Amino acid sequence: LHPDGRVVEWGCAFEYHLAMAAGSVALLDRADGHKAVGKGVVIGLGGGALLSLLKSLAPEFFWTAVELDRGVVDIAQQHFGFKADEKVEVVVGDGLALRCAREGGQDRLNHAGSTLLPSSQNVIMIDVDSKDASVGMSCPPIVFLGQAYLCTLRDLLVEGGVLAVNVSARDPALLKMAAGRLQQVFTTVWVGGEDGEEGEALNVVLFGVKENSTGTEKLDQPMLLQRLQSWCEAVGPPEER
Repeated sequence: LHPDGRVVEWGCAFEYHLAMAAGSVALLDRADGHKAVGKGVVIGLGGGALLSLLKSLAPEFFWTAVELDRGVVDIAQQHFGFKADEKVEVVVGDGLALRCAREGGQDRLNHAGSTLLPSSQNVIMIDVDSKDASVGMSCPPIVFLGQAYLCTLRDLLVEGGVLAVNVSARDPALLKMAAGRLQQVFTTVWVGGEDGEEGEALNVVLFGVKENSTGTEKLDQPMLLQRLQSWCEAVGPPEER
């Protein structure tokens, strides 16, 4: 918050938001860097903090949030300062309904449909709470880790595109299961942001990278940090734009 109580639009509300945003930027296979236009889908709006951070970190991207509950959108707008604009759009609908098809597909979602063209998105993020307390994993609902659904998301990504999934669970075995589900679909899977004490929820962000047909550069942590630093230096602080 600003000293006067206003929400900092480009602030980081949660550590895992920073991990999702920074990790995706670092993993993106983009020879054209931060200047080129890109597109991304975020499944789950919440208070809108993740979208605001993404807009700040990747100002040339067009982002679409898919939120199931209209009431959540109203709360984000009325109480958390979230604003849709020409770069950020909100679609009220079911993120599980995303489809990939050339016929009837488009490169950005709108309220008229949920079918996207294949290889049309640079980044897809899943940040959805589970209402089923019996599973032991509060994010995401297990259905979002189904193989058919993950294959659809992979097909929507451009080569070198990134899927980021926020996973929160008390049982490390569930985190391992979630990572295994991604590894069945994506050749390259990164795990970041593991946190939490024993008996508490563990938060990790899983990244699946859709490799180029010519092969993806083998990355290590120092290289990813260098990529992220270069990106942030090129974009510059939000208040200076």
